[in-house]
This record gives sequence, C-alpha cells and structure tokens, in this order.
Amino acid sequence: MNYGRHLYTFDAAFGRALPFTLSDALLVFFLHDLEKPWRIFITADGRAANREGLSTKEEFQRFREAKLAEYGFELTPGQMNGLTYVEGEHKDYSSRRRVMNELAAFCHKVDTWSARGWYDYPKAEGDEWVGARRFRAV
Repeated sequence: MNYGRHLYTFDAAFGRALPFTLSDALLVFFLHDLEKPWRIFITADGRAANREGLSTKEEFQRFREAKLAEYGFELTPGQMNGLTYVEGEHKDYSSRRRVMNELAAFCHKVDTWSARGWYDYPKAEGDEWVGARRFRAV
C-alpha cells in the first residue's frame, strides 16, 4: 500500500488526470488478499499451508465476495473491476476489447512489483522506509 501511495503521486504528476482516486486504489489493495487471514495457517512443522476450500484463485474470489456481502461492502463497478483484475486478466484476456480498467491496471502493476520485485520488503532489519517492519519472521 505504501508503494501504491507513492506510485499514485508519481503517475499523477505527469499532468494526465487519473480516472480513479488514491482511495479507490488503496481499497483495492486492502481487499484483494482479504482471504489470507482465513486461508493461511501454520502447520506443526512451521510451514504455511492453505485451508481446505481456499486453494484456487476462484475459491479466493468467492470467499472475498462472500465477505464483502457479509459486511455490507458495496463497491462501484470500477472498484469491482479493479478488485477482479488486480492480479491480471487470466482467462478473461481479449485482444479485441479492454478487460481491465485503469484502476485494475494500476493496482496490477503495483501488486506485481510488490510480489516479484520487492517481495523481501520490508527487510527483516534495517529497512530504508521509516517505520517499515515485518510482523513475523519468514
């Protein structure tokens, strides 16, 4: 979320208005892995594992949508597109029509870099971002 906040400011500085707010992006970032606290558990030997019924992207999406309904979240169509495609278009990809909206594309680029470029941040010790820390050792 911190990287997204900085990148939003950077992208907006080019003088071309972004068709979504920083709040929209932060909401998508917050919700896109909503299932993780329920999905992941630590086995007796210290490994992370998925709970039964939370192993595929489709199951993650169904779980997130159920939680949103349970807590009364109503997303705009743009926010829902962002949440649906934050991790890519996958089976919905088309060369004939645009599937991802701008919010989804922005969140996708932030999520991809966060997961693949800066996967080891925050550092266990001495991270450059003030206040950055891990909540548990990996």
